[in-house]
Amino acid sequence: MLPHLLSVAPCNTELRLISYNCRGYNSLKCKYMSSLLSRCEFLLCQEHWLSDGQLDKLDEVSDSHYSTAVSGFGNTEIIRGRPYGGCAIFWPRSLNPNVEIINMHSNRLCAVHVTNDSINLVLISVYMPCESSEIAFDEFCTVLAQIVDIFDLFHDAKIIIGGDFNTDFTRNTIHSNFLHSFCDSHKLCSLVSILICYQWQVDNTG
Repeated sequence: MLPHLLSVAPCNTELRLISYNCRGYNSLKCKYMSSLLSRCEFLLCQEHWLSDGQLDKLDEVSDSHYSTAVSGFGNTEIIRGRPYGGCAIFWPRSLNPNVEIINMHSNRLCAVHVTNDSINLVLISVYMPCESSEIAFDEFCTVLAQIVDIFDLFHDAKIIIGGDFNTDFTRNTIHSNFLHSFCDSHKLCSLVSILICYQWQVDNTG
């Protein structure tokens, strides 16, 4: 999936974020993700397909960045076919004293709280289940409930959610309709429909 670049300027401080679904981390994706980090302060990654024991491989991406990541599956889970899921967030080491990892004990999202004299920001990287069954919808709702928990914990912070929602705002489906309702209830703006507030670019190289 092509990465999306988001530039925001809270309190006159510009931060650049890129959300990228890498569909499996490997040496080629490592080089590409490293190049993405040269264009942003924060990289939100989805579908690295790594197990808990492999998450330290993400340290290869950049020696000037820290990261937090979760695996999409448990250590005791029997995997049939290729691995799946997972998400991560990368940030510059220079910002580390101002970055707090938010542990939600979820295999579908990871989050950080970024603060300094002018910024109070929560970034959430999420990988949602596909629309396939009632079980998938229940999990979809569970992840959104975990995001609400983050809202409650950091009620005075600005929130940015990036990732792969595995749904389309333009379609009339149970996941997209519920996501629309969720955004309306929590006064969230979709970049799909409101581009004037952000700089949105698509990279055609990867």
